[in-house]
Amino acid sequence: MASPTDFRFTAGPQLIGYLLNSTLYGALTVQVYLYYMAFPRDQLLTKCLVYVLFLLETVQTVMILRDGFVIFVGGLSNPALLDNVELNWFSVPALTGIVGFCVQMFFTCRIYALSRSWYVPFFVCLLSLAPLITAIMSGVQSFKMKYMTRVENGSLLQMNIWLITSAACDLTIAVVMTYYLSRYKSNVRKTKALLRKLMRLTLETGSLTASVALIDVVLFMTVRGKYLYVTPSIILAKLYSNTTLAILNSRFTIAGGRDYPQETTGLVEIQFASGPQTSLGGGGAFADRMAQRRSTMTDSRVGDLAM
Repeated sequence: MASPTDFRFTAGPQLIGYLLNSTLYGALTVQVYLYYMAFPRDQLLTKCLVYVLFLLETVQTVMILRDGFVIFVGGLSNPALLDNVELNWFSVPALTGIVGFCVQMFFTCRIYALSRSWYVPFFVCLLSLAPLITAIMSGVQSFKMKYMTRVENGSLLQMNIWLITSAACDLTIAVVMTYYLSRYKSNVRKTKALLRKLMRLTLETGSLTASVALIDVVLFMTVRGKYLYVTPSIILAKLYSNTTLAILNSRFTIAGGRDYPQETTGLVEIQFASGPQTSLGGGGAFADRMAQRRSTMTDSRVGDLAM
């Protein structure tokens, strides 16, 4: 264990990670509520993803708060507790790997729905298995080692593979999704704005999770004897869930808001490059009435674009 003079580098990163994790859980709760209110007619797959992610994140937050209480309250009289893994072996690598896999597989399905081809989705699916497996292996290894100082030396290979392949998968999904979204054409101003927003969010969120994973790798490999890598590890799962909900919730707009100050309807017209015209319902009674009148509306294509 590190000496007491190094508490700022052992207790500090863990405390910051716990605080950020709890803050991001609060943001996720708000986003889940907004999703629940705005999109009651989403596909079952999308609803299941949202609520499963929220359940997993709730479990992780409870476990992390429990560890924080044990470590920092008990650590007042026994500083050696700062070196204990406690439940972090499951709440951080294992749950983060599961959350990341769920998100990556969901976007793999969206890639297939947009491309109608199995080649790229199959590659992304295989790539997403690597971080899942190695994350679980890292968790099992951490459980066996019991102490953080041992984890730094014993889980080096699994941790690096987990985080590097996770970053590679996130970047691949961001680039591929942006490419396929850019193929849709429309002459409607509101639709163009929605497409630009989806492409921007896809790139930004994929780059964010990939960047945090790579920062975690760099800290884990270069800063030994200090727990600086713990902070990005603890928040990575929350970033996956929050960025996914941010993309899903980007479909609704506020009537009279900054994006569409003169619009009062949530109906968006999509003109596909090689297909029929499709309507994307963003909510509201007018959109519902119009959607019912348009017999040409294809619900599956709505789900393809709107996630």
